[in-house]
Amino acid sequence: MIEKVNGAGPSWFSKKLRFFLTKFSRLFFEDYCWINHDIRYFNGGNLLDKIKADFLFFKDLIRSLKRKHFLKKVLGSFISIIYFISVLLFGFFSFNFQNRGQD
Repeated sequence: MIEKVNGAGPSWFSKKLRFFLTKFSRLFFEDYCWINHDIRYFNGGNLLDKIKADFLFFKDLIRSLKRKHFLKKVLGSFISIIYFISVLLFGFFSFNFQNRGQD
């Protein structure tokens, strides 16, 4: 499952873009934020599972800002909102949708 963790950004971004985005994101957030989100997306489920994964991602982003200084908290909060809206709207392309228990 760990091979499904690709850093910050969706798998359809180029490796170079994901590398840059991950490096930039580390200025504000901890790696566990996108690692947990990638694992939740890989495990998949239904629409409610996707929405829950996105909200938990946002929660992790905000939590990881707690030990940052004021300016990083302010900028990181703004960036976390952008990331959250992005995964909420465009994460459908990466989420592993499954019809559990339905034929």
